Amino acid sequence: MTSLKARMTLILLGFVSAVLAVTLLAVLLSTAANVREQASEELRVGARVFEELLSNRDRQLSSTTQVLADDFAFREAVATEDAATIRSALLNHGGRIDADLMILSDTKGQFITTALRENDNRFRELDPAIGQNDLRQGVISLEGEAWQMVDATVRAPLPLARVSMGFRLDDRIAADLRSLTGLHVSFLSSTDETAPYASTLPGHVRRELPERLAEQATAIDDVRTLTIAGEDYLSLRLTLDGHPGSPIVLLQTSLSEALAPYRPLWLQMAIIALIAFTLTLIIAGPLANRVTRPTRALAAAAARISQGDYSRSAPVPPIAELAQLGEAFNAMQEGIRQREQRILHQAYHDPLTGLPNRTLAADRLEQGIERVQREGRVLGVLVLDVNRFKEINDSLGHPTGDAVLRAIASRLSSRLRGSDTVARLGGDEFLVLAEVEDKQGPERLAAELIDAISGQELEIENIRLQLAISLGIALCPRDGTDVETLLRRADIAMYQAKERQLTSSVYAAGHDEAHLRRLKMLSDLRTAIDDEQFHIQYQPKIAVSNRQATQLEALIRWNHPEQGFVPPDEFIPLAENSGYIRTISRWVLQTVIRQLAEWRRSELSIAVAVNISALDLVDAGLPRYVQALLDQHELPPSALGLEITETTVMKDARHALHILQELRSLGVAIAIDDFGTGYSSLAQLRSLPVDELKIDKSFVMKLAGQAEDAEDPVIVRSTIDLAHNMGLKVVAEGVEDEATWWRLAGYGCDSIQGYWISRPMPADALPEWLGEFANRQWREPD
Repeated sequence: MTSLKARMTLILLGFVSAVLAVTLLAVLLSTAANVREQASEELRVGARVFEELLSNRDRQLSSTTQVLADDFAFREAVATEDAATIRSALLNHGGRIDADLMILSDTKGQFITTALRENDNRFRELDPAIGQNDLRQGVISLEGEAWQMVDATVRAPLPLARVSMGFRLDDRIAADLRSLTGLHVSFLSSTDETAPYASTLPGHVRRELPERLAEQATAIDDVRTLTIAGEDYLSLRLTLDGHPGSPIVLLQTSLSEALAPYRPLWLQMAIIALIAFTLTLIIAGPLANRVTRPTRALAAAAARISQGDYSRSAPVPPIAELAQLGEAFNAMQEGIRQREQRILHQAYHDPLTGLPNRTLAADRLEQGIERVQREGRVLGVLVLDVNRFKEINDSLGHPTGDAVLRAIASRLSSRLRGSDTVARLGGDEFLVLAEVEDKQGPERLAAELIDAISGQELEIENIRLQLAISLGIALCPRDGTDVETLLRRADIAMYQAKERQLTSSVYAAGHDEAHLRRLKMLSDLRTAIDDEQFHIQYQPKIAVSNRQATQLEALIRWNHPEQGFVPPDEFIPLAENSGYIRTISRWVLQTVIRQLAEWRRSELSIAVAVNISALDLVDAGLPRYVQALLDQHELPPSALGLEITETTVMKDARHALHILQELRSLGVAIAIDDFGTGYSSLAQLRSLPVDELKIDKSFVMKLAGQAEDAEDPVIVRSTIDLAHNMGLKVVAEGVEDEATWWRLAGYGCDSIQGYWISRPMPADALPEWLGEFANRQWREPD
């Protein structure tokens, strides 16, 4: 790639070279045209001078010839035909005017005698006929040469004869004429131009002249250019006499010779151009360097900005356009710097709460690990999760959920020191990093944080919320010295707290294995329905009054392909925490109602109670779903019952009440399961649309061996009385012996359920069991 400096240097040199070339060419063309014009004019002037010289010469020669014709002795010799005297006079007078040929002829043109100044044998015997024409005067071609002839009449007093004198136009005459006109002079035959009679041209030019004249298409009646022997000649042809066959004169001037005076000028111009080019070459580099230096500086600034170095401003050159570019660079640099800061902040902070996100938290945790290991301190890693946050989002909407998260972030930040870190890991999960003096420090901090969030209600848009959190604690270096391990173990502790319904839990050895098992089950839980790993077993409830099986409780069972039987107490909380409980509850409802329909078709009329979760009670579509299933299988609502644990109802009685009322309005029986463990108040119990209370088995299992005034009999008896007084039926679960049966019967309990009656059984075993139970022998107590 060519640099800007090289380009500018080349452009400058090219421009200067072009200017010099145009100037030189203009000078050359101008001088050449001027020289040609001057030469043409000189040629025309020379032609007039040449004609004037010939004319003067002709007058001088004519005058001298007339003197001879008027000489008395000569006339007498002509009259007496004295040949010796005539010849002597001719030679004498011819010699005086330097004539080459003297001729005396009679009045009819017949030669009388001739005389030559030189001993030229060609003219010893001239053709007498020549004298009969007018060629004896003027410039004529004679014997292959050009001659200038003059004549005069000899009178005595009548014309006796004519005397003529001739002058050869040879190289000497041509040279004389050239010295007077400055032009090359050539005499040529008008009929035969194979060779000039005489010429001042150099020998090789003179030899090539006829050939070039023959190539001339038009007559040279004006100035023309002839190229002879590689040299240009301006040429003008003169016809000296009007007689046919008269010689012609070619006047020429060499353009090379005409241009010769200008060659020093051209050389000087060339030298000046060379000097200018050299100076341009010398100056162009530094000049281009000076111009491109700001550009290179700006390019370096751009490269620095592209590498993220914003420590310096881009230079602002003094050149206006580059100054604008430099200022634009600085504006761009500031814009990029601010944008990168925003991007970095967004990359390392949670956009909702403004807290550090997981990435930045991991980085700070790594720094904290190095610091506490170096200083021998303890770093508490606390992971906390908002209980039932999904229900807040589902029931109150995500804007309210976001407001809750922002409020939690604010409350956590207000309880921490500036050196501590609170981050949002995602969803409703937060992380707190705090260096403490001892191992109890994190637990004290956990208590403060729990109090900050749960200690007082949170009011958002006139909605009062009582938040609860589950908090897990891991300690560095005791529980790990790397980011991943500490976060994972704090997370495990948090889930331990959630499962055990504690506010906080500290990680302990062995929690990893339980956590991995929980993760494995959580993963497999999502495919258990499709893989048909779930099945339903039914446990009968027996009416005490008639000892008939009036209802069954549907109990879900999970046969894991690797871990075998997984108790509901283990996988139901996982399903609730993962949100998968709704899918499982609907599958149970589908399976039970389909089985009820099948039993009805086989004329087995019995009701079945299904356990539903607390999360099902925030599902506004549950009543419609139940109604659709009953309608699909043409079952009356009384065939189905729903059991909700007392703890589930008491967690959010207000929301549960609405769903329960809709279900109760369908005609579905509602039972409170595990009654006696949920600390419900009588006011709450009175407001619930329930039909039945199921006394928790913990109060029933040891009932037979206790005195009437013992705690469990008192609770059971009081619960039965209370329920009856409120119009509710009572079911006692956990009956494992006959004595308990009779004791509950004595208390007035309505129905009984337990292993003494029957363990849970598959659906296809129920008909046989019913037959056997109908034939069961009852022994009255003593």
